[in-house]
Amino acid sequence: MRLESIQIGSAQPTPGDPKTPTGIFKEAVGPEPVAVTLNGLTGDVVSNLKHHGGPDQAIYVYTRDDYQYWEVELGRPLAAGLFGENLTIEGLESADVMVGDRFAIGDVVLEATSARVPCNTFQARMEEPDWVSRFRSGRRPGVYARVVQPGRLAVGNEIDYSPGGSSVSILETLDLYYDPQAEAARLEEALKAPIASRNRSLLLKRLGRDLTAYPFDLVRSIALALPEVNERISHGASTFFIRNKKTFLNFAVNHHGDGRAAIWCSAPPGVQEELVELEPDRFYRPPYVGHRGWIGVRLDAEGGEVNGDELTQIITEAYRNVAPKTLIRQIDASN
Repeated sequence: MRLESIQIGSAQPTPGDPKTPTGIFKEAVGPEPVAVTLNGLTGDVVSNLKHHGGPDQAIYVYTRDDYQYWEVELGRPLAAGLFGENLTIEGLESADVMVGDRFAIGDVVLEATSARVPCNTFQARMEEPDWVSRFRSGRRPGVYARVVQPGRLAVGNEIDYSPGGSSVSILETLDLYYDPQAEAARLEEALKAPIASRNRSLLLKRLGRDLTAYPFDLVRSIALALPEVNERISHGASTFFIRNKKTFLNFAVNHHGDGRAAIWCSAPPGVQEELVELEPDRFYRPPYVGHRGWIGVRLDAEGGEVNGDELTQIITEAYRNVAPKTLIRQIDASN
C-alpha cells in the first residue's frame, strides 16, 4: 500500500453559488514532506465547518482502486484530488475499511472514523447528473480519518495498514446516516466504535438520548489533546492509550446491559474512595480495574451532568497518574 498523491485546497467559489466558498478544489503538493496536525494538512482550507473538518474528520482519504471503478462508470480518466480528498492511496478499496483501522504513513498515524456523505457541492464539482445518488449507490465513499499521531508524510511513502478491532465498517456509517429507521442494536454497536463525532451525535439523537448528557465528543477531545495519546478498541470499548501502551481511560457504554453511559479512568491513590463517598450516584468503583484505584464516572443525566471543566480535571489527572515524567512536563510547560 502506497501514498500516491497529497492535495490541499484553498477557498474558491462554489460552482453555481459563487458567493459561497468551498475547499473542495484541491491541488497536488510535493515532493517535499507535508506537515500534518490534529486538524489536518497544514495549509488546507475547510470552508464549511458545520459539515466538514474538525479533529474527527481532519483528513479525507480516497483510493486509486475506487477511482478505477468510477473511471469505468464515467468513461473518463480521473485525476487524484478530483473528489476533494487530501490523500490518494494505492492498494485498498474504501469498502474494506473498518472504523478504527489505522494508516501509518511516514511518521503520521491516521484512524478511520466515517464515510464521506456526498453533498450538493460535490455534485457541482463533478458536473455529473444525479451525482449524489450515484456516488452513494457506488458504495466507494472514501474514508474520513482523525490524526492520532501528527508528523510529516510524503508522496511515495509506504503505508502500514492495521485493523483497529471494530466490528463497524465504513460502509455501515454511510448506511446508518441514510437509515433513520435503523434498529437500535445497530446504533448501539456503532456507538461502541470510535466513529466521528457528527455520526455519534446523530445516532444518539435517533436513540432519543439527551446529547448533553453524553459528552463523548468532549471526553474524546480532552483525551486526544494530551501528549501522545491514541484511541483504539480494546475489549469492545473505546480505550485511550499513552504511547500506544498504557491505558488511562475508556468508555463504558451499557456495560453488561446496565443501560448506563460512563467512563472509567485512572486516579491518584485515595481519590476513588473520596469521590464515591462524596457522590455515590455519579462516582463508583468499576469492575476489573477498581482494585487499581480507577474511578467510574457516570455521564448520563440520571447520575448528574458532568461539566467540561470537571471532565478536563478528571481526565488530565488520570493521564498524569499513568504518563511518564517527560510527558507530564509537556503538560506543565503548556499551562
